[in-house]
Amino acid sequence: DRKAQDLLSFTDCEGLTVTGNGRVVGNGHLWWWHVILTYEDRRPNLLNIVGSKDVLIEGVSWENSPQYHIVLKDVYNATLQDFEIWVDVNGQRKMFNKNKQLKSLQGWMPKCGPP
Repeated sequence: DRKAQDLLSFTDCEGLTVTGNGRVVGNGHLWWWHVILTYEDRRPNLLNIVGSKDVLIEGVSWENSPQYHIVLKDVYNATLQDFEIWVDVNGQRKMFNKNKQLKSLQGWMPKCGPP
């Protein structure tokens, strides 16, 4: 029972740059519901950087990660600027309301919306 592979994963890098004006979409809804219904949590991250230095993350938007949007572990001198992390709460509600088997969990759903 291994964790699913992260979408982008970098190890032992120097001078790593992740820049742009695009959006990385993780389609996390299905992963979140799998965890809620089965208690099995093997979700991947969108971006995982380990044991690296001089990292720049800029301009990219990160949306609906199955687990964490960005994970930095043992990273020295990282700059993260001008980026967005977005979770589609309304999309979660729509999926929740479509599935009649999940009606018993309705009180659990957060009552908030997009910024």
